Amino acid sequence: MAKQAINFTASEIEALPLPEKGQRLEFYDMKVNHLLVRVSSTGRKTFQVYRWHQGKPSRINIGVWGSGLTVEQVRKEAEKINAQFAVGENPADKLKRQREEMTFAELFDIYLERHAKIKKGTWKEDQRYYERHLVSSIGSKKLSTISRRDIATIHGKIGKNRQVHANRVLTLISSVFGRAIEFGLWEELNPCRGIKKFSEQSRDRFLNGEELSRFFQAVEQELNTTARDFFLVALMTGARRANVLSMRWSDIDLKNATWRI
Repeated sequence: MAKQAINFTASEIEALPLPEKGQRLEFYDMKVNHLLVRVSSTGRKTFQVYRWHQGKPSRINIGVWGSGLTVEQVRKEAEKINAQFAVGENPADKLKRQREEMTFAELFDIYLERHAKIKKGTWKEDQRYYERHLVSSIGSKKLSTISRRDIATIHGKIGKNRQVHANRVLTLISSVFGRAIEFGLWEELNPCRGIKKFSEQSRDRFLNGEELSRFFQAVEQELNTTARDFFLVALMTGARRANVLSMRWSDIDLKNATWRI
């Protein structure tokens, strides 16, 4: 394979000759060590850093000419890669780990099955938030590529119109990563750390007649009979939550239909 050094400029790269069909040519940059552009017979020009590390050759792709990359950007990225090699790290190993690690979508499925469906009655709401806001934005991303900035962007975008809704999505993402740490699937910090939620104003909310009817239908259909009975007792008696939770059979007089609190 023929190799030679040139000064990378836009005009020089555009003018590079093409090899014969099935062959490739490599041209090294005269300014940044180990940086080259590989030219195929189809005209594709790929920037790479090629060097040896611990007795083995390593080739890291930077990008393709014509995709919007400038020579300056290519050189800066090559210098970053060389700096990683200088401290004993091989960026190719990191890329390999990223290819092997799970995506946020895969992690969300684990979160849903191992946590939400077991411990949260509102797990379907989590699923709706995920499908509406997270599938297209970070669903296909590898976990290590999801940054705090990515999450802040999602939170801010939703919050332009629905701030409370945005806070719920942020809480969901944080919970997913939190469970990943708990399950031993993620060893880094939670990327949601430091993202400030929008302020929320609490307000009293009363169900109207139509909503009340639907509410009681939902309670009747609740599969968790303990939860169903709790809400019915609380509604029918008006007692405080703590009192209902501490209710015991010894406090109930079924004959006289009384409850001693």
